Amino acid sequence: MKISIIGFGNMGAALGKAWAKAGHKVMFSYSRDEEKLTQLANFNENTSKGTVEEAIGYSDVIMLTVQPFLLEEVLQNASLFKGKTVITCVSGLKPDFSGQTTGLPTDLKTSIAETIAKMIPEAHVVEAFNTTFSGIIENPFFSTNQPASIFYCGNDINAMTSTEKLIKDAGFAPVSAGGITTAKVLETFATAWVQLAAVGGFFPNVALNVLR
Repeated sequence: MKISIIGFGNMGAALGKAWAKAGHKVMFSYSRDEEKLTQLANFNENTSKGTVEEAIGYSDVIMLTVQPFLLEEVLQNASLFKGKTVITCVSGLKPDFSGQTTGLPTDLKTSIAETIAKMIPEAHVVEAFNTTFSGIIENPFFSTNQPASIFYCGNDINAMTSTEKLIKDAGFAPVSAGGITTAKVLETFATAWVQLAAVGGFFPNVALNVLR
């Protein structure tokens, strides 16, 4: 697949590298640090860089990893996203574990993923990777011979299928949580999970695993 990463802190960089290693073509975009952008673009033969507009046009799948307050800027031209699969792990959580993993300041009653879906109504939005840490992306088998689990939810069957494949290609076990309305539950769960990991002293070397 052709994948664009829009906004790449630790999570975007980790996912982009994992997918590039798996053979996907990855374009990184939207960074105020041009040096970091260039480094990621030169990661291997499958990585490149571009503007947001170039990345959207290039990709089959778009991974959103920006801070919530940047969404309006990134998604301002909604028509560009028509027909695209857009995966979001956008969260207001800060490095000191303050902030919120659910809802935007302008709409706390609705999940972040549902708000994004309203902003780009002709895209196929899926929420995924918001219940894990970037360090685990680099080592999904860190403490067991079973991969860590990644929950995902969305309404479009093709977007869900693409997301499932990308979760597997990143080394994780996908767990479907159903439709996009489940995003509110996943974002709330992320809050509890992050606090448990922080207060319990497990962060960052801890991951979820659904046993069957």
